[in-house]
Amino acid sequence: LMENWDKLSVQSQERIDHLLKRSIDRYDAVYISPDGNFNIHYDTTGIDAVPLADANENGIPDYVETFGDIFNYVWDIEVIELEYDAPMLGGNGMQEVYI
Repeated sequence: LMENWDKLSVQSQERIDHLLKRSIDRYDAVYISPDGNFNIHYDTTGIDAVPLADANENGIPDYVETFGDIFNYVWDIEVIELEYDAPMLGGNGMQEVYI
């Protein structure tokens, strides 16, 4: 989408911006992965809530921390060890992840 952004009409760009912003704003919380490459958005209430167990009592559900650990692991293998190009990161320098 980003590669062809300029080819879209202004109306299409505005609609996409609106839809993406609306979906991002609906999440209850954000966790930044330990390596700082991923913003992990998640819900703590409602039908889309993640399991809230928090064994280390740091306020972040274990489920979300596990997601961050897995994403870090995959990044280390693919980008660091295998030297694949890193994915395009958002304006904040992080990849956005939505649970």
